[in-house]
Parts: sequence; structure tokens; C-alpha cells
Amino acid sequence: MKKCTGFLAAVFAALVIFGVYCRLGSRLKVEFVGAQITPASQMESLYANIRAAARRSEAGVEVFDTDLPASSADCRFVTLTYRLTNYGPLPCEWVTLQIYPETGDILQVLGSETDVGAFGQTDAQVTLLVKNGPFSGLRAAQISYYVLGRKIEFSFY
Repeated sequence: MKKCTGFLAAVFAALVIFGVYCRLGSRLKVEFVGAQITPASQMESLYANIRAAARRSEAGVEVFDTDLPASSADCRFVTLTYRLTNYGPLPCEWVTLQIYPETGDILQVLGSETDVGAFGQTDAQVTLLVKNGPFSGLRAAQISYYVLGRKIEFSFY
């Protein structure tokens, strides 16, 4: 009986340790990789499509400033790249990034969700339409994703 109790106690302890590891390991690490700036005038057709989608309030475009520039020469596209690292044994699914706007941000083009596998790493990009002027490069954002059907959200800078 003592051997059985000892064995069950060891199994229970291993399960508790694994559960704590999964819980702590389910948080993604997010690091800013860089920003690519492209004048909107170089992508005139894309600018026109996004502007039309913003005016129609279509899905896929999050409008921060309803005063859209009339000309593509007045703004630029900024693509922010973030590296997502999952140190846990469970995959992080449906990862989405939502930028907190700063002065000069007009809209965010919403991309598709991405997944980060167990012990995996991937890059996620967010594209903003920004008025011409100084640009800091960094943006605060909120990330949301699912681990075993449980939604996890946190903000980062």
C-alpha cells in the first residue's frame, strides 16, 4: 500500500508541475523587430482601396481618425513587425494584434490571425496608415490569442 501511495503521490506531483509549467508557458513573448515605411503615393491603388473600405466601414480596416487625407501624398504606410515566441508545450492559436493609436495614426489594416506552435516562433506584421510627420516607430498594442480554447489578452509596448 505504501508503494502505491508513493507512486500516486509522485504522479500527482508530476501533473501539478506540468500544469504549472503549461500555465506559465502559455504566455507569448513579444519583441519589436522593426518598421518599414512606404509612402502611400508609391501604392496608389492600395491606398484607394483602403480608403474606400474605411469609408464603407468594412471589416479588415480599423479607423482611428475619420478625417482621411484626400491625397496619398499626405500619408504613408508603416508596417510594424513583431516576433512572437512561445516557450510553452501548447500551441497559441488565432493570435491577433491591435495597435493603440498615437497622434497621426489614421487606420490599421487588420491582417489575418496567425498561430504559434509549441516551442515555436513566428513574425507577425501590422500595417498602419499614418499622416506624414515624425514617426517614433514603436506602438503600444494589445495581443489576444487562445490556448486550449481559453482566451488570453495582454498589452505591451
